[in-house]
Amino acid sequence: MARRNRTVAGAVLTLLCLPVAGWAHTSETGIDPGTIALRLQAREPSELKVDLQLLELKLCGVAISEHSAGGIVVQGDGGGSGLRSLEIRIVRHAHLEATTQMVLEPTGLLLVGPRPHPTSCGTWDYSVELDPGATQPLSQIELVEDPRNPRTGTSTGILDIAAVIRFTSTNTGVTKSIPYPFALSLNAAWTLIPSGTDMATGRTNLKLFAQGQGGSWFPAPSCVTEVSRGGQLCLEPVVDGN
Repeated sequence: MARRNRTVAGAVLTLLCLPVAGWAHTSETGIDPGTIALRLQAREPSELKVDLQLLELKLCGVAISEHSAGGIVVQGDGGGSGLRSLEIRIVRHAHLEATTQMVLEPTGLLLVGPRPHPTSCGTWDYSVELDPGATQPLSQIELVEDPRNPRTGTSTGILDIAAVIRFTSTNTGVTKSIPYPFALSLNAAWTLIPSGTDMATGRTNLKLFAQGQGGSWFPAPSCVTEVSRGGQLCLEPVVDGN
């Protein structure tokens, strides 16, 4: 057992250190290259935790005396159309004895406030987006196969995202961006759908927050933790074609 653990650990380290060139589709996994598209659920609330005192200082230039802990509610697009909230690119992956080690990179993020955020200097519309001035970090996720069906199972790992919260004053139109790097748990169900079927251009056949059964797949929505501050995002797969 100890020897096997050393072998797996060495393979994981190699996966993280190897250059992207030469890593594409790995036949043992059945995973096609491309992006994973997720959206926020409409039925469950999603919230990101913020320091309200720091937020007031950044937006209004003054500190408030009230409690500092709080949160901002976010939803997928502000209009309920079900567009993607988070896109993740599969950088590389390798199969390791009933598990697949994956390296992922965020490539798209759009979370929108359902209503303006009130402050002492007026109200502000806000959205959470990828930080345009930052290089997105690479994160490692593990896919564990179901012993009864190797094309479905559970995922574990943390996705790091370099983001900003973009605030726009509803009174003056002034825009301010506040860095908001966060780390999202990706402990969820996953499944593979047949390559080349029911997929939008550039999408992988790997579905996160989904389950497979009897040759078909269905969403398995779940609320996952924003581990660095304690908020939560409630996610589900995007239906291909959106």
